[in-house]
Amino acid sequence: MNVYYVVAFSHDNPLAKDNRFHYEGVQLLKQSIQRIPRGMTKEDATHLGYAVVYSLPLLPPDVRQRVQEGNDESSSVMHLLQEQLIEAMINPPPEYEPYEKVYFLNEVALRMYQEGGIAIDILRTISEGELPKQCSRSLRGPYIPR
Repeated sequence: MNVYYVVAFSHDNPLAKDNRFHYEGVQLLKQSIQRIPRGMTKEDATHLGYAVVYSLPLLPPDVRQRVQEGNDESSSVMHLLQEQLIEAMINPPPEYEPYEKVYFLNEVALRMYQEGGIAIDILRTISEGELPKQCSRSLRGPYIPR
């Protein structure tokens, strides 16, 4: 079973703003793809490590609190609450409630971000089976170290 590293950012962390953490990962994967040797065979490609990142959809904590308290009772918000994704965004697993963004990185993705100069703190390590059901894969691609 795969291991994932939980990386969580508070609202004041620059990597939480404008999906910067995701954007940086996309750029690192693009750079990695350029390092793939031209003569690589299908057999060689099966030995590449793949960076995989899952993300947990969250509403910002202040918005989540307003909605839960019922201070924003517009019909459009209440309609959205009926949607499963929005419900998951309002009621995330308790350990992730204080955060703006939460990502789950496999070993290759963690190495990719670290080698790319992105300083991240690991909140904890979990097994693949412990990934929250609300997660979705937000990034995947071959990673060839520099």
